[in-house]
Amino acid sequence: YRELKKGRFDCIQAAELYQPSTLIAALACRSLFVWKELDQFFSRPVTRWLQKFFHRTIEKWLRTKVLVIPRSGSSGRFLKERGWNKIESVIPSPVDTEVFKPLPSTREEEYLLVVSRIGPRRGLEFLLETMKQAAKIKPGIKLRLVGRGPWLSKFGEAVRAQGLTSSIEIIDDFLPHPEMNRIYNRCFMSLIVTDKALFPFAAMESMAAGKPVISRLR
Repeated sequence: YRELKKGRFDCIQAAELYQPSTLIAALACRSLFVWKELDQFFSRPVTRWLQKFFHRTIEKWLRTKVLVIPRSGSSGRFLKERGWNKIESVIPSPVDTEVFKPLPSTREEEYLLVVSRIGPRRGLEFLLETMKQAAKIKPGIKLRLVGRGPWLSKFGEAVRAQGLTSSIEIIDDFLPHPEMNRIYNRCFMSLIVTDKALFPFAAMESMAAGKPVISRLR
């Protein structure tokens, strides 16, 4: 807060409305805009209670202070239903098509690809079950999972416990975009297994690289 006040910024951009950093920024600056992605609340009981408290108190003040730029039409509708009026036109998340693009010289390999944070609400249990079923239809099928997160060890243990170590490769490293583009190009299909995200970057990057996507998004 002190740094924001000291900087005397004309405008500050925050990533989401419902987080402490947005409140701090709104208190510190004259003008704030939020590029908002989410179009729902998470359903955990404690979170629901906090959301109700926030809606009845802090959110009413934020509506007079914050300009919202939704990343999707559903996000904009979600906010209008909650009483927000300062909403601009939709600006979707971009993908750099100078980086993510088809590479004709890249050899396609026989593997499915998942690019995801390895954590809760990412559909990882569903992914394991999917791979077990897919192996029955196509023996020897491979999956490459690129990501990091708090469930990395837990997911690795689950892969070993279900006998899928020869089918699932985990790349737990941060890769530069050109390398990620090569990984997209070498797969034959990307999977989006979370049921909580809107339209993940992984889906857009895969399509920009010319690879099809199968998703379980609602």
